[in-house]
Amino acid sequence: MATHKEWHRTIAETSYLISTSPSALSHAFIQGAFDSDQMYWAKSVSSSALQTMLNHSFNFGLYMEKAQIGYARMVTDHVTLAYLTDVYVDPAYQGKGLGKWLVQCVKESIEGIPELRRCLLITGGGNHGAQGLYEKVMGMKVIDPNDDGMVAMQGTKGDLLGVTDGIPGSRNS
Repeated sequence: MATHKEWHRTIAETSYLISTSPSALSHAFIQGAFDSDQMYWAKSVSSSALQTMLNHSFNFGLYMEKAQIGYARMVTDHVTLAYLTDVYVDPAYQGKGLGKWLVQCVKESIEGIPELRRCLLITGGGNHGAQGLYEKVMGMKVIDPNDDGMVAMQGTKGDLLGVTDGIPGSRNS
């Protein structure tokens, strides 16, 4: 997965590009997307933090005539695990199938990981449109602990900092 990929599509005589080249990414666009209402789970970060995040992620930029209009990010070890996050298409360009195409390109890249064990993503419980898209395009499903005994867990930084007892090396042990 070290080489960069590109996909091209023309819709109503307008050319679009999806690229995994990090040099094409617009930091201003990504920060703006993080601060938008559509990405309610995110917020902008410092410039240095953004650069670190991009350096350690597999990024997909969606462009129209060299202007970035969409983004998706995959956190992966490129061997066994892929976590899809931060899928976004500027609302002015939604309704053209670009989000579905972006997810299809991510799926194609994930399929290129021969020893992949698991692909994960988190989507808002009330966002059935996104959930349906991921089910249809990627074959994703809501995790049911009865399927294979696995459960998904999460913790915020505040949750992690709040744990102080019972762990070797913790502040109160």
